[in-house]
Amino acid sequence: REMRNVETCYGQVPVKLKIVEGNIIQSTPEFDVCVRLAEKNNVAVLHIIKEAEALAMSSFKTHST
Repeated sequence: REMRNVETCYGQVPVKLKIVEGNIIQSTPEFDVCVRLAEKNNVAVLHIIKEAEALAMSSFKTHST
């Protein structure tokens, strides 16, 4: 696992990346940060989570070891 940050249109979100054989197979945004950003921007938490997941998967497609 590895931690990275993604920059959503609502702010920066730390994301845990699950890496297997050099490939990212899962991204998990930090829930507490997503909740804070959702409240601050008056949007659904799920919206922030989905955006952070999509950004992480597209921005960090592979991992070099």
